[in-house]
Amino acid sequence: MKIVIVPDSFKGSASSQEVAQWIENGILSAIPDCETIKIAIGDGGEGTLDAVIGAGFNPIEVKVAGPTNKTVQSKFGMRDATALVELAQASGLSQLPEKKLEPLIATSYGTGELIKAALDHGAKKIILAVGGSACTDAGAGAMIRKAAGRSAGRTDVATPGTEAAIAPSVGASGAVPAASCSASARISSASMAVGVTSSTATVDVSA
Repeated sequence: MKIVIVPDSFKGSASSQEVAQWIENGILSAIPDCETIKIAIGDGGEGTLDAVIGAGFNPIEVKVAGPTNKTVQSKFGMRDATALVELAQASGLSQLPEKKLEPLIATSYGTGELIKAALDHGAKKIILAVGGSACTDAGAGAMIRKAAGRSAGRTDVATPGTEAAIAPSVGASGAVPAASCSASARISSASMAVGVTSSTATVDVSA
């Protein structure tokens, strides 16, 4: 008998790899001669990065602004010129201090910092995993951080938590060139190949 074990992570409890190992242990305790295959997956939320790291991406750690603008330890994955940025690593529910929801102030600014870090490491394509968010800013914080790196003369794009008022002016100013962030974000077949299922999009950042 062969059993393929493909669990998602258990939010806030265990990673996909841990759950798969526990399931395998249970199967082998009952069917010792069973052949098992474990595959880690992610649905675009928390645990997606761990899944692609297990598939060969290299983790790169970086400190960024968390959802309440407190510095948090985060990471993204790189393989060749492709990066996977998991929003939950910077702006997710798991990064909220004491797990207290802050919908009125939570910002995705730190996700923009992760995107910039990936670009600084030579990423030409970025897979964005956008599930598990603690924010209600529709990604404006991430856009503002990306714009700030290209708008040295502006002072209104560098402060997390002001997205609602600032985002329209940033968009109107054209501070984020189309060459750096393709408007045609699309579901990535490459992400599917490494076990990412939904809530992902790719951005072509090659000029």
